[in-house]
Amino acid sequence: MQKCIIQAERSGNTLIENNQIKQGVKGFALTALRLFLGIVLYNLLFLESGKTEEQSLNRRDAIISRAWLQNDQNYLTPDAIAQEAWTIFEGSLSLGYTKSTTWLRLNIDPQIIKKNDGINRARLVLRVLPNHLNEIAVFYTNQLTSPAYVLGDTPDRPLNGLYFISNAVVLSDIQAPFDIILRVRTDSNHTIDAVVLGWDGAVEENYSRLTFILVYIVFLGIVTIFSIVKYFTTKDRLILLFIMVNLTAIVLGALLLGLFRLKLFETIDPIVFDRFTSLIVPLYFLSLLVFHSQILKYFGISNIFYIVMCFITIIPILTVVMVVSGYVLEGLLMTQVTIPLSAIFVFLSTLSIKKNIDSETSILFRWQKGYLIFTYGILAAVSIPQSLRILGIKKYGEPFFGGFAAYSIMSTILLGFVLLVRSRQLEIKRAEREKALSLVSQEVEYLKNKALEQSELITMLTHELKTPMSVVTLALGPSGKNIEIQERAHRAVKNIKDIIQRCEHMARLEYPINYSDVGIEYEKVEIVEILRDVIMLNEAVENIEVTSREKIPVITTNRQLIFVVINNLIENSLKYGLVGKKIEIIIEKHRKDGADGIQIAFINEVGKAGRPDSKQIFEKYYRSPHARYSSGSGLGLYLAKKFAELLKGDIKLVDGEKVRFELWIPV
Repeated sequence: MQKCIIQAERSGNTLIENNQIKQGVKGFALTALRLFLGIVLYNLLFLESGKTEEQSLNRRDAIISRAWLQNDQNYLTPDAIAQEAWTIFEGSLSLGYTKSTTWLRLNIDPQIIKKNDGINRARLVLRVLPNHLNEIAVFYTNQLTSPAYVLGDTPDRPLNGLYFISNAVVLSDIQAPFDIILRVRTDSNHTIDAVVLGWDGAVEENYSRLTFILVYIVFLGIVTIFSIVKYFTTKDRLILLFIMVNLTAIVLGALLLGLFRLKLFETIDPIVFDRFTSLIVPLYFLSLLVFHSQILKYFGISNIFYIVMCFITIIPILTVVMVVSGYVLEGLLMTQVTIPLSAIFVFLSTLSIKKNIDSETSILFRWQKGYLIFTYGILAAVSIPQSLRILGIKKYGEPFFGGFAAYSIMSTILLGFVLLVRSRQLEIKRAEREKALSLVSQEVEYLKNKALEQSELITMLTHELKTPMSVVTLALGPSGKNIEIQERAHRAVKNIKDIIQRCEHMARLEYPINYSDVGIEYEKVEIVEILRDVIMLNEAVENIEVTSREKIPVITTNRQLIFVVINNLIENSLKYGLVGKKIEIIIEKHRKDGADGIQIAFINEVGKAGRPDSKQIFEKYYRSPHARYSSGSGLGLYLAKKFAELLKGDIKLVDGEKVRFELWIPV
């Protein structure tokens, strides 16, 4: 049976290796195609949209210049800031996580919009990103003492039914260039991008952004539905983690990109969504860490890297606690500092991937390792610059609000393909395992039938031999004339009966198909009484000396089995001991491995058969080369050893001048 299992495993491994090579080569080609499509999709969604936005801003943006200053103590007023030193910048501004107030000064020329659009409805709309800002107050430089136009997270929207996804306000209809000042306050990240567009341009930007969000959500939604179906067919926990990551990404993407600002949610204060966003950010980071650690563990990264990755997961858990406790700014700062560091660490961990049982072929292993290194290198290259912008390390630049979406979509495509390949490998292994199990089942059935035939043969032989032995015994009759011949015949009959009995015991022990199971039943037994019965049965009272140095307690064991064990040991001592020398039996209490028990020693002088071989004496059918002169089956000590073990005891041969067998039985 073991041979069959090994052959089945080897056959399965060979088929798996062949399939893995084929899948590896085929997968490499598919990977190249998917990467090409991924790059094209990336260009369409992000690079091209970035170029379009840049061209749109160059064509329509009415802002001539931008400047900023930071009010650390939050003490400046609109009148006071006019005298402060401003810092000129272009594009978007990122100051990281800070509790201070940020001021922006925008110089606007309305004629740029009117000249380029050539329309009469060239009302100016100020659009400010990102969406999660507590307050954006707009002041005109010639009306600094007047109340500000306040946008931000307030239910009151200033666009008369036009619901912009981003913060927006309609500016005064001024023809000449003018300046406005923005006061920005937030409990989150100070990453700000402000543009001034015409009315039609603002509407177009609004719906373009909405289309982008919907495409993003639909894409991840389709992938998630497909993954759910795949999970129910494979029960792969990595796919389940992948589903959790995508669901979290959909929620976070909708929040970051402003989907909640549509009419559908107008009854809910947007500040609620902002607080929820602050909580989802570390949760998404946590789901990514768990997913990446498990997928890299599967592909065989070093244990040290895996342990460190598990330790890093404590950080987003701590961040969630901080956000819930009200330390939003500190918690988000800790998260954003950890993200680029973890991205670099995860990338480095792919370099430690070693060959594992699921990638035994060198071609498949090299392909998997190279693909993972490339994938995590790309993901680090996308996430690190975005984190630097969010942390304020890189303050200026072109607006790139699709960074999160870019990372999410690219990781979904690249790692989703890894999971598909892994799923395929698992299906192949499962099929080969089922085939191997089928072969094993066939072999088990064969062995079962063979054991049944052997047990039936033994049953038939023992039955057929018992009947003639009974006839021979009756024919010999009581002792009379020719006593010596009759005694020899009786001994021969007894030896044959012993062999038959031991064959029955062996069949019951090793082939319990036609027999009831060993089914040991325990009862209270006087071991001295059983020993006396065995001695009387062998008619060897004069040749055996029993010694007991203490009172022997009653034990709980199986009477029939212990009788067979003692009888076989006594018969062995009588048969192979030195003729004319007594057999010594010593009974005493003995503690073994912390358990109380009784030890019975059977001691005899070395006979003609010589000293027994301690390495083979308990093997089935073993007989000493010098023991051929006497009858025997070679099963006595084998059965004694097996039955003693069934009774949770043991038999051993002790080295010494004499032959000494020690039987230990628990109380």
